[in-house]
Amino acid sequence: MSSVTKHIDSQSTLLYNSGMTTKEVPQHKDKLGRIISVGDFVAYPSRNSLEFGKVMKLNPKMVGVVPAVSKYKIYGNTNKYPSDLVRLDEKDMTWYILKNSK
Repeated sequence: MSSVTKHIDSQSTLLYNSGMTTKEVPQHKDKLGRIISVGDFVAYPSRNSLEFGKVMKLNPKMVGVVPAVSKYKIYGNTNKYPSDLVRLDEKDMTWYILKNSK
């Protein structure tokens, strides 16, 4: 497997170079205008409640989110629009996960 390198071009866009192809990573902003990155904790709507999760993937139009705490062992990515997300601090999410995990 080839190594993946990251570099920033003149327009401050993050690119992934994996040998032959170069893909541009989409830059999404949350409801408050803050940039969302992979690994960030976010709050998002789910059915009729508020859920907390971690960003796992940035798609061209949507963000892949996995719930931080779930009753079910297997719970896959949920794609949400960036305008539906609010980025959270890691220290607050650490307390939430410790308090609600079983």
